[in-house]
Amino acid sequence: MDDLKATLKDYAVRLGRRFEEQRGSDSRVKEVILISAVVVLLAGVVLSVRANPELLQNVDGSMVWAILIVGVPVTIALNALEFVFMGRLAERSIAFGKALEVTVIGSAANMLPLPGSTIVRVAGLKFAGVGFKLGAAITLLVSVVWIGVAFLYAGSMLAAFSEPALGWGLVVTGAAALVAVSVVLLQFEIRASWYFALLATKFVLVLIDAVRIYWCFLALGVALSFWQASVFVISSVLGSAVSIVPAGLGVRELLSSGIAPIVGISAAAGFLTATLNRVLGLVVLLPLAGLLAIRERRSVKT
Repeated sequence: MDDLKATLKDYAVRLGRRFEEQRGSDSRVKEVILISAVVVLLAGVVLSVRANPELLQNVDGSMVWAILIVGVPVTIALNALEFVFMGRLAERSIAFGKALEVTVIGSAANMLPLPGSTIVRVAGLKFAGVGFKLGAAITLLVSVVWIGVAFLYAGSMLAAFSEPALGWGLVVTGAAALVAVSVVLLQFEIRASWYFALLATKFVLVLIDAVRIYWCFLALGVALSFWQASVFVISSVLGSAVSIVPAGLGVRELLSSGIAPIVGISAAAGFLTATLNRVLGLVVLLPLAGLLAIRERRSVKT
């Protein structure tokens, strides 16, 4: 267990070094990575549309509005609630409004070729009085919880309806991740009630992600069941884990195209659905981040 604590400490140190290095990094590198990711994304969209041109001919506007008005805002609110519980794990009280700000800015920061959301969350916890090392450790553990819940959920769907072997493999992987996090948190003597609250919030977040993906498929006129759409939550987790590419730009879409045939859907449909989900999320997030930035600038001037 001492080795595990040492690993978490090392992660915190390396995260701090990366943050410091990023301040002076060459902006051209960022630009090249961003442009490359956009090229991959656009190429994927073009190829997907050519493979299935009918996907964009009859887009269901009601589903698009449902995602914009319900899906994305609920996701943002739940992410903010999750950050509140992260503070509670460190015995710190964080106002929901502040957590909302950290969530929006963190999501916007993910468009940079660094783990923007991670750094913003660690900084937010630091502002709330949480030590840097503990904040980084909690952020890492919450990421593992996300992986565990997503794999457990998607694996359960696959095992029940389509691919038992692959599904149970994902279930075991997800369960192992959650057990590992639970063991670590017990060593830090964190209150179990806050951990279970965080776990429940993360499960609802994964479920909402599945609903958004399902609505995106319906918006594009792709006939499928909810369990099929649920499997794609894995692409959200793994796509976000690729920090060198801004917000996993293009990675999530490629993963979705790879998952699609497993559940009997065309790769093109998987790619376009992930792209639509991303675009609709940014439509809501970027204006909010802009408003927060303007408000912050005005508060500094006054």
